[in-house]
Amino acid sequence: AEYMGLDQGALTAKVKDLHSRANKLEEEVYDWEVKVKHQRYLIHEISNQLDLKGKFNIPPLKKVGITETNMFVRQGKSSASFKASLKTKTHHKQESEDHQERENTEAEALIEVDEE
Repeated sequence: AEYMGLDQGALTAKVKDLHSRANKLEEEVYDWEVKVKHQRYLIHEISNQLDLKGKFNIPPLKKVGITETNMFVRQGKSSASFKASLKTKTHHKQESEDHQERENTEAEALIEVDEE
């Protein structure tokens, strides 16, 4: 519609302009395809190097100074409850060890009675 009133020379110039723009766009597409292909190659090479070494170096962690009280305050607990739970666990462990010793002593007593 917009080209209806143009003469032959103007139409030829417009066609050449559109043709050159299309060529430039095709060149850009080709350049981007080459760039992507090269980046994929680099990624593949780096991953192969990691596989050959068998490990990936993990960066060192930052050392953070935090006290026991601050740690439990952040978690919404008190350090006293933590210490109490440790004492409870230790107490249960001691009770189970005492119970095991009593069973062993009783078993040894039964063996001695059977031998007599």
